[in-house]
Amino acid sequence: MRLIVLLLAFGHWANAQATLVQTAPNETWDLACPTCTIAVTDIALVRGHQVMPFNIRKSPPVNLLHWRYFDKFLNRMATYPRPLYGEDCTQIIDDLAGSDTVSLHINLSWTTDSAGLTNKMFLLIGGLQKRDLSRFPIECAYSDEVLSGQRFAAIAQVARLEGGNETYEITEGTITIDLFDLKRDKISGSFDFWSDRAGVVKKGIFKNGRFLRE
Repeated sequence: MRLIVLLLAFGHWANAQATLVQTAPNETWDLACPTCTIAVTDIALVRGHQVMPFNIRKSPPVNLLHWRYFDKFLNRMATYPRPLYGEDCTQIIDDLAGSDTVSLHINLSWTTDSAGLTNKMFLLIGGLQKRDLSRFPIECAYSDEVLSGQRFAAIAQVARLEGGNETYEITEGTITIDLFDLKRDKISGSFDFWSDRAGVVKKGIFKNGRFLRE
């Protein structure tokens, strides 16, 4: 049930999978093109082994990267994305043991030219242990075994000039995390993946992806 809900969140996926239309030309996107820009919009670290990436803003999780503090006005514990100046803050992930399982969600925005179209990518590494987050590089690959450790998954939404989006789901690919500073919200990495478009017999290749948040 959870998987179905996640797929529906990315558009009319269920109906599209039921009836595939005619073959469309395959496409390749070089994400390192001279006019391409990739920005990290959101990062979330979530408890457990998740299998599908999601839009963090639409489905905000309990983000282990957030900070806990005592709100004197509300007279209770509260959380905030960053440590607050002058407050005694504790990052939520500090509650976890090194062997606890977590999943890393990375949301990206990607523009290719001056047309003003913004594409979106939702990346996931599922089945990490907390201790893995201090060992770099972290190198992961897609697997058909959804509960395999350090599993890479990705969904891309490509905007079209004529309107609407094309949605692609990974079928093969790799991701490398070069740096992930949990305390300072910094991350850098690279990825490539091959994918199928939802509802159409069409392949999409996303290559030379590189992201950085300083």
